Amino acid sequence: MWYDKEEDRYVILDDETVLDKEQHTLTCQTTFFQVDGSRQKRLVDGDAG
Repeated sequence: MWYDKEEDRYVILDDETVLDKEQHTLTCQTTFFQVDGSRQKRLVDGDAG
């Protein structure tokens, strides 16, 4: 999975990642994950947009 800055969205690259649109969750295994400060604030505030 990677973040496409131009499209402002995460892109799923493997078959093991599970996207549950009803529960608004994404499940995957990773060795590293980082969210930039402004995006993290939007996520915490409930604005995932």
